Amino acid sequence: METYTKKQIVELIPTLTPRQVQFYTDEGVITPLETKSGRGNVRRYTKENLYEFAVVGYLAKIGITVSTIRNIIELKPFAFIFGGKTPPSTTGEFTRYNREDFLNGLSQELIIFFQNGEVVLFSIQRFEGSSMSPLAIKRYCVLDDGSKIKYDALIYLDLAEILKGLPR
Repeated sequence: METYTKKQIVELIPTLTPRQVQFYTDEGVITPLETKSGRGNVRRYTKENLYEFAVVGYLAKIGITVSTIRNIIELKPFAFIFGGKTPPSTTGEFTRYNREDFLNGLSQELIIFFQNGEVVLFSIQRFEGSSMSPLAIKRYCVLDDGSKIKYDALIYLDLAEILKGLPR
């Protein structure tokens, strides 16, 4: 398994500082691997952590609070790439996203839905239509299984831009 040091994370994501990497780790937003060395514990981060740091850096830059960022990262938005469950997708102009699309660098979006300030759903998808879905105006999204999720706010992230230059 490929791992990264704090220094490597900062080199790969220049919008982050070593202090921010330390802060988000200490706050429990991102959980690194711990490996023993002669001097004690050295924090090592996985590729999934690398992607999470890229999203965390972007969310912090646009003013999202630490507690909300933690709620988003706790949902493990990149787990499907590393053998976890595929996130749900909405119907309409979106198509189900898959691991191969992500690894091949195809356009991808992370959409995070909120209700009363709490994260209620996230979806990673490939968008094949106009930038505004009629569902966004109605304040609910319809999942593939037909169920509806109400929301009062959403954050739309262009992962292709946020993860640009990171190893896939």
